[in-house]
Order: sequence, then C-alpha cells, then structure tokens
Amino acid sequence: MAGVWPGAILATVMWLGATSVFAWYVRYIANYNVFYGSVGAVIALLVWMYVMVAISLVGCEFNAELEHLRRAFGMPH
Repeated sequence: MAGVWPGAILATVMWLGATSVFAWYVRYIANYNVFYGSVGAVIALLVWMYVMVAISLVGCEFNAELEHLRRAFGMPH
C-alpha cells in the first residue's frame, strides 16, 4: 500500500498547480463565451478534465517507474 503514496502526492501537487493555472487562464486570457457562446463552459470543462487525466497518468507512471527501479536495485517496497 505504501507504494502508491509517491505518485499520489506528485499527482496532487500537480493537480493543485494545474487547477490554479487553468483557473487563471480561463478567467483572464481565454474568452470561451465570446468564441463559442454558451458551449464555452463545456469546452473549458472538457479541457480541464483532459489535463487532470494526463496528470493522473503521470502519477501512475511515476509509481510504476519507481517500482521498476526498486525491483532492479533490490530495494524493499
């Protein structure tokens, strides 16, 4: 069970940072309502979900690579 914490912590920190940056971008730079009308909120939500899924995959991949290195060097879990 302890093997999932490094990737979970990494993904959480990346999630907080990406959410803050994306919120700033949507608020001050992107004008989704001007370009897309009422569908702009849906487009922004889909982009945010895409970024969150990518961050989740980075956390999982980090855990997998860490486990691979631990096994390669004979380190305990």
